Amino acid sequence: MAMKKPRVGHIGSNHARLYAEIPSAEFSAVYDVDLLKANAIGRKFSATPAKSLDEFIETVDAASVATPTNTHYDVARSLLAQGKHVLIEKPITDNTAQAGELVELAAQKNVILQVGHVERFNPVLSALEKYLTHPRFIEAHRLSPFPNRSIDIGVVLDLMIHDLEIILHLVRSPVQTIDAVGVDAECPHHGPAAAQAAQQKEEFAKEVQAIAPVQHPDGDNWKPGQAPSQAHQWAVQALAKAGT
Repeated sequence: MAMKKPRVGHIGSNHARLYAEIPSAEFSAVYDVDLLKANAIGRKFSATPAKSLDEFIETVDAASVATPTNTHYDVARSLLAQGKHVLIEKPITDNTAQAGELVELAAQKNVILQVGHVERFNPVLSALEKYLTHPRFIEAHRLSPFPNRSIDIGVVLDLMIHDLEIILHLVRSPVQTIDAVGVDAECPHHGPAAAQAAQQKEEFAKEVQAIAPVQHPDGDNWKPGQAPSQAHQWAVQALAKAGT
């Protein structure tokens, strides 16, 4: 089976490396909208850089989709429609309707559609399953510096989804209720809290200067929070709502 991977980025380059290391697979092609990246990966792993997604689809039997999440649906649908097996990076799509469509299409075409929930295959989890048969309470923490990627989906679908998937796998029972709380590090510019934020604008500016006088935003991808105490207040309120 010839395997390759569409779009080579921080995650995609790892897919390329792993496919090239699998003796039973031929890493035949790579596609990236950035042709320079595709050419570089192709040279490194002896794969053909495709000039278009259509050309790429013609040369493979199976593919990894490691593109920005908002493109997962279109890329994966094109592959599945042509009868290609697909490994798609998590999250499968940015909404459940499109995810359902991909699952149905894979079934119609009788091909494999796998989502890259790699933590499921962590040997620690395998060992844990032997002893954790009926969990009653699970608390998960995932801490990381800003990775400068997956900015189109946020931390829940990028990182927390690993923990949610593991919990669903371990508990093995239908979800009864969901209560979600969250806070934003930026002060509100509209809505009920906007008036209070406007009154505290000067205070927020002083806090930012005291807490983070040197900032390194990366273009439009990230900008530092502008209301440290506001975020703190909301965090307290979130914990109170959750009853923690």
